Amino acid sequence: MIKNEVIGLSDFCKKDVFGTRIKAYLSVLGEDSGVALFYVQNIDGKVTAAIGKVFSDITLCCSDNADFDEISQFLSFIGYESLLCEKSVRERLSLPINSFGSVMTFVAPTREIRLKDGIVTSDDEAFEFKKIYSLLKECEFDLPDYSEWLSDIAVRNKRGVSRTLCVCDGDSVVSTASALFITEDAVYLGAVATNPAYRGRGSAGDLVLSLCDTTKRVNILCKEHRVSFYESIGFKRDGEWSL
Repeated sequence: MIKNEVIGLSDFCKKDVFGTRIKAYLSVLGEDSGVALFYVQNIDGKVTAAIGKVFSDITLCCSDNADFDEISQFLSFIGYESLLCEKSVRERLSLPINSFGSVMTFVAPTREIRLKDGIVTSDDEAFEFKKIYSLLKECEFDLPDYSEWLSDIAVRNKRGVSRTLCVCDGDSVVSTASALFITEDAVYLGAVATNPAYRGRGSAGDLVLSLCDTTKRVNILCKEHRVSFYESIGFKRDGEWSL
């Protein structure tokens, strides 16, 4: 049975990167924020699925023994614009697919960080999110309008659930990467981008490695053409995601 509650959700969400996203949003927004809804599916007293809905976007974390028929009916009932989950879960729900790729898990760095200085962090109150947004748009990231994007990322940064790094050349941001969702046991990386004119210098790899916490599980979702890059700095392929 699926219920609008969070009992058992945090422990269950330790299992994978999708759970990390749900758990981080719960810690920031809470269960009574009005903009987020959280649900768990229980079978025989055990949590088998967790669902996080922020505005109209859903993240789904499932075990293999979840009741996928119930989940499918429930998702149709509550409605959504996007659904992020494991690719095998999408297949069991018989849903269409718009985007997919690999889940990468950090194992160990294959090189040292070359940028000893010059990394700018969002811990700085003067951090310029507008320039980060512009670079991501230039690199063809699918983002909402700036005010919506900023309200989301700024709150997560302020609460310590997200952290953004960048490298600058003068007044221009030329490379960026973020720990989009941080919990006590995992880190979900993303929004990695470099201005085309500055690619091949290792700055993106340095930023990603700077965000890898070796005491936690670190994941990133990437498209297939980026798998070799993450493997080259210490990640391994560990599953598939779909949107």
